[in-house]
Amino acid sequence: MIKKNLSFILFSNGMGGAEQVVMQLIKHIDHTKFNVYLITNTEMLTYFNGLLDQENIFNIGSLYNYSSNHFLNRILNKIVRTLDLQKYLIKLKLKNILKFIDKNKISILHAHLMYDLYAGQLIKEKLNQINFIYTIHGFLNLDNNLKLKYALTHEEFKDYLTNVDYTTCVSELLQTKVIQTLPAIKQKCIYISNALEKINFEKISQFDMKNKKINLLFMGGEKEVKGGILLIKAIEYLIQTHTTTNFILTILGPINKNNTFYKMLKNNIIIEKYIEIVGFVNPPEHLDYIKQSDVLILPSKSEGMPIVLYEGMKLKSALLVSDIPIFKSLLEDQVSALFFSLNIESLATSLNKIISDTQLRNTIVKYNTKQKIPYWDEIIKEYENIYIQRNNNIDE
Repeated sequence: MIKKNLSFILFSNGMGGAEQVVMQLIKHIDHTKFNVYLITNTEMLTYFNGLLDQENIFNIGSLYNYSSNHFLNRILNKIVRTLDLQKYLIKLKLKNILKFIDKNKISILHAHLMYDLYAGQLIKEKLNQINFIYTIHGFLNLDNNLKLKYALTHEEFKDYLTNVDYTTCVSELLQTKVIQTLPAIKQKCIYISNALEKINFEKISQFDMKNKKINLLFMGGEKEVKGGILLIKAIEYLIQTHTTTNFILTILGPINKNNTFYKMLKNNIIIEKYIEIVGFVNPPEHLDYIKQSDVLILPSKSEGMPIVLYEGMKLKSALLVSDIPIFKSLLEDQVSALFFSLNIESLATSLNKIISDTQLRNTIVKYNTKQKIPYWDEIIKEYENIYIQRNNNIDE
């Protein structure tokens, strides 16, 4: 069998859910069938050290860090984002990207994020025969009512998506939304689940750090869409109105000490002794925190299919989640999770309930531990089939 030459495209400023998917695809793909490459930016290189040979990686340079001076870099980043210069920087590198593709005879591209889709669109315009696959990880660019500029506008996203050869979605609900938004791509849009890596769960420390208080865990950092500000306001309401203090909230995820979220945490004397700020930790180290938590909180405004949901189920943490469509399609209120509406009072009331109700937490954990959770060594075969099938169709 002749090996296929496949390159992932990944432009990002840190490790999140979609970035972890790319890492898992590279780890688990059958390297006897595929020569694997990566087109990325400087900020992501550290995460892929040891996964691929250096000659198999093309680095377009920095897309987010322009100065070693933190204050100056914040100003430059704001200018770049305001003027949408990241697209311009990617376009400047297109000629060299095309040379990398030609040199390595790459016939399959797999993109995951917004700037990846933009770059893939530019490549596809120059190399029409290349097989371009795109994975959609969330709903943000599918809903024009959100009025969020998320690297690409709603209209740009739809236009670019129509030129993709094959689209995968990380949840069935997401697939339905994509097809509703773009009915023309129905025949080339499928659902492939997110998954977990088995070996990570074999390495989790077995010691138990749980104290007499209920351990709450939030992993969204300062990302607005993850709902951290709402959670902090609800914690304050919980303490003042419900007079509930039998908990510790641990916060993981990217946090900039100069931004509003961190200042809100540090300047609030009501909540400070109930909060532990950890910040970002490299996967799979975050699994230790999930294992030690009693309750995993997901106050997200929007999600595609968060891997942390599976991790919480696997590691016996009770789930407290917002009542957004993706969670309602996957979970049942007070059976596999406790739901709340996206407002302070509802979240505070649900926090009070899940902290005080041991039986409810046990019910959720017991139910979720019986559920079948997908693993990457199974899911990878679905991606391999797409790479081979789509590439064969183009060869023909």
